[in-house]
Amino acid sequence: MGTLNLKAKILMMTAGVVMMSAVSMMFFVKTALYQKLFIKLQERGFSIATYIAEYSIAPILTEQFFELEMMARDVKSSEEDIEYICILNNDGEVLAHTFEEGFPVDLKSANIIGAGQTRSVQAVKMGTKDILDIAVPVLKGEVGSIHLGLSRDSIKRDINDIVMLMLWIITAVMSAGVVAAIFLSKTITRPVSELAEAVRIVGCGDLGHIVHVSTHDEIGQLADHFNKMTKDLKKREDELENLIKETKELSLHDPLTGLANRRLMDYVLETEFARARRTEYPFSVIMLDIDYFKNYNDTYGHTVGDKMLVNLAKIISREVRHVDLGVRYGGEEFLIILSETGLSEACEVAERIRREVEEEAGITISLGVSSYNHNMMEKQEIISRADEALLRAKQKGRNRIEVTV
Repeated sequence: MGTLNLKAKILMMTAGVVMMSAVSMMFFVKTALYQKLFIKLQERGFSIATYIAEYSIAPILTEQFFELEMMARDVKSSEEDIEYICILNNDGEVLAHTFEEGFPVDLKSANIIGAGQTRSVQAVKMGTKDILDIAVPVLKGEVGSIHLGLSRDSIKRDINDIVMLMLWIITAVMSAGVVAAIFLSKTITRPVSELAEAVRIVGCGDLGHIVHVSTHDEIGQLADHFNKMTKDLKKREDELENLIKETKELSLHDPLTGLANRRLMDYVLETEFARARRTEYPFSVIMLDIDYFKNYNDTYGHTVGDKMLVNLAKIISREVRHVDLGVRYGGEEFLIILSETGLSEACEVAERIRREVEEEAGITISLGVSSYNHNMMEKQEIISRADEALLRAKQKGRNRIEVTV
């Protein structure tokens, strides 16, 4: 190095440092980002599997295996990187699965949940695909387990994009350093440092980070590509999170009115009933029906009828607390679960809703009210009694409230 001039020394030192830094950073980013995305994939998989497990309890206990399979297929179709979903009982029997060509027997023993475990993950190979088999118990393992297979190909694609971007950065920085060592080192150091810091931040999981490079040379273009790539990755992550959220919403709420559907109602009713039996806290149910709704539909049409259902749902949502649950029970029938509410308070709520509907919507409704008592052995009894009260309200002339104790 003694025969080289200062510019050559700076060029070689700069090139060497940049090369070593870039290679080290590429290795770090590849390792850190893979681990981060791998953890995110696992957590997303556990979240989806736990969601399926939660809503598989009732179908498994009631042996509604067709409903299990339909739910599994709906969830699989909503996520492109889900390879399969299968539901097993404690004896290892397959209750439902999403395989089109039959369930692979080897999969039963690929990932077994140990006693006391709340989750288990195991890498499996299916043909040329690398699959992450995620297993969670159903009802603490008392009735079976959920197995969810997630493809790891998306992680590999994202990592390859980052690696290719880093190769671009190395090539551009080295080429620019050869042209003018001292002058270009000043213009390259800052944007390269920003890019390096951005890659580190992205590698740590912050996909919303933006590189602020204002130059219009190759480094500026690379920064733009980097920002575009991280923006696309962030958009994809957000879309996946929104899709999971929308899938949950669609599976638990009525699409027309936005109120809870019967699936969510069953879950909340089971929770309230169990708590009432355990603590003797009261809860009540209001069942209501629009008077002469068929005539209303025949006169004004189903479109106007749907708008009336939506308006009624808005009144219900406005008049109950956030801890209560409004449900579209079916057709023009609605149900309200009032948490920690006795019979007299429930009647006040029912009267308030009846009056608001008549004044605002210009229609009348009939309502039946029932409240929990310790003689009830099953959760459906409180609904049956509210339904009986609703029938009496219709028989006595409608636009009124009846109670069944």
